[in-house]
Amino acid sequence: MREEVLALSVRPRMIAAYLGRLMLVTGLLMLAPAFFSLIEPVWSNVWRYGLTALTMMGIGFLLQKHVLLHQKDVLQSNEAMVIVSLIFIVMPVVYAIPMSANGVGYLAAFFQIISDITTTGMEVLPRDNLPVSFWLTSAWLQWIGGLGITVLSLGLVSSQMLNIRRLSGVLDGDSQQQQVRITDYVHRVMIAYFFITLATFLALLGVGVSVVQSAILSMAAVATGWCAPASMNINNYNFYVQIIIAVASISGAVTIGSYVLLYQKRWRDFIWDIEFLLLLFFIAIGTAIIGLTLYFSGIPLFSAFFRASLLATSAQTTSGFTPVNLNTLSSFVLVVLIMLMFIGGSV
Repeated sequence: MREEVLALSVRPRMIAAYLGRLMLVTGLLMLAPAFFSLIEPVWSNVWRYGLTALTMMGIGFLLQKHVLLHQKDVLQSNEAMVIVSLIFIVMPVVYAIPMSANGVGYLAAFFQIISDITTTGMEVLPRDNLPVSFWLTSAWLQWIGGLGITVLSLGLVSSQMLNIRRLSGVLDGDSQQQQVRITDYVHRVMIAYFFITLATFLALLGVGVSVVQSAILSMAAVATGWCAPASMNINNYNFYVQIIIAVASISGAVTIGSYVLLYQKRWRDFIWDIEFLLLLFFIAIGTAIIGLTLYFSGIPLFSAFFRASLLATSAQTTSGFTPVNLNTLSSFVLVVLIMLMFIGGSV
């Protein structure tokens, strides 16, 4: 009994050391908003974000350097859970400080960051009164949240694989061979996520969207969220932009690890993956049901099914963009959307 209790106990030394590693990586990632702020006429946010990120990195560096671990120390599952929970609390608490300097309250900024890193997409802020760098930062937070802070950490702190692997739950096992497999897996996942985002960004540029808006839309869409500068929804963009965002959202909704199959040239395994097929199946079913409902309500055939496809994609991928005013939809359509959101949210 005593041994079982000890096995379940959380060791502060392990928590501090690995929390330090995650804080170091998080601080590095949050240098990006400082660069985003360079596009603004006033550079006050540059030093705010920069100083906050450097402080986070400094604390993380001190923790991981001065909390010594033995080579045989293995991170327990309960410790990994505590560490991941802490980083998702520490990050919003700290970075709400520079974000609140944009004229929003601290609580509103804290809410926004939580919404972003969990790719929820809920907002409480007035869009028109905020600088574009704020929305670049919001989209960036969605992007790193969509990939997973701990997965990013795995890719950047690969020398600690035998322990830090528990932070992601990607694979299990303690052998050296498994360690190599985890490293390769995470790096390939990061590469796939980056190239999907880059392809979306270039496609948006190709259809006439500005550089800044392309960056915002591509990061948010691939993270299966919605973020646009000013008071805009997907209806403010043309047909081609809407298609690109929908495709990017589907690409982001596919289990990112599945793209490793493409890297390995296992095309058949990727195409016939049950999760991928079900994702497309439910989008198709949702499009058919909603499209017919909109058509019989008086909307022209093409417009009805195109809007239905966007709605079904948005709900199934939990992206959150809305091509129509949801208040004008029938209760039946709303129920279909709820079912799609439930299925998509539950993977």
